[in-house]
Amino acid sequence: MALRETLPARLFYKVVERHLLPRIAPFVRSPTHLTVAGAAIAVMVPFGFHLHPLAGSLLLTLSGLADAVDGILARSRHMETAWGAFLDSTLDRLSDQFYLAGFWVLFWPRANLIAASTAIFSAALLSLLISYTKARAAALGVHCRAGLMDRGLRTLALIGWALLLCLFPARRETILWSGLLIFNILVLMTFLQRLIEIRANLQRVSSPGPLPDR
Repeated sequence: MALRETLPARLFYKVVERHLLPRIAPFVRSPTHLTVAGAAIAVMVPFGFHLHPLAGSLLLTLSGLADAVDGILARSRHMETAWGAFLDSTLDRLSDQFYLAGFWVLFWPRANLIAASTAIFSAALLSLLISYTKARAAALGVHCRAGLMDRGLRTLALIGWALLLCLFPARRETILWSGLLIFNILVLMTFLQRLIEIRANLQRVSSPGPLPDR
């Protein structure tokens, strides 16, 4: 089940639509502007983490919120377009990379930078593959709904990781490494889940049906 289909997500979107949208809608001409703003904030996330984990966390949260709201705004104004969906998906991939780059910045002063860089690269690559496999499967005519760590949950996981770093600065080293390990495990599991489901769906589509009666 996708994150947006869960009860907490439905409640979140309902709160956003009723209370947040009326406040920001007068300042936003188009959902595309909000999409671009979310990506622009994402680019600043590494600089925020360089200043302080709290600054990085706030920027990460703002970018994730903009990404969540742009689709709701498009639907509420009946402004959903193929170009808007394409741009949103493309800029999501960019934002994912800058979110992880923010955590990479926190590893700079540490001795095991090469190991951390490898793990961050792995997380970024797997995040891209999770999205790519679903898009490629759709292009081949099959759906893919498997996998725990869809884009929304990945963003929430990164926000939670960042907040833990802010709340427990004395345990920053432990939280950094354990968070990176857990994130890598979860995105790897999601990628494998999607591969398995897509393979099964493609085999089902390509398998010959029953022979017609003669």
